[in-house]
Amino acid sequence: QGMIPLHMAVLLGHRQMVGYLLSVTDVQQLTDQDRIGLLTSCIDTDLFDEALYILPDNRHLALLRDAKKETALHALARKPLKFGCQGNTWQRFKMKGTNTT
Repeated sequence: QGMIPLHMAVLLGHRQMVGYLLSVTDVQQLTDQDRIGLLTSCIDTDLFDEALYILPDNRHLALLRDAKKETALHALARKPLKFGCQGNTWQRFKMKGTNTT
């Protein structure tokens, strides 16, 4: 329904196909709406490397809203912390600063 194959592959989480399609697609020829849709969908499907591939030449996308009226920051805010953070990290941090002796 008017969706480019790259976007469909992103939505389905097919990392290898997305990588291939990104290598043969001139992302700059896509509309801003297509690019912001790709960016937020990459974030939604945990394709962060692919999102970073889109972003450098399209930094203005950080401020644009997709068809759901969300920015890339909205998509990121929905994600649980995935890197370098355990559930008790804040608790351990607080404990380090507390002298219990």
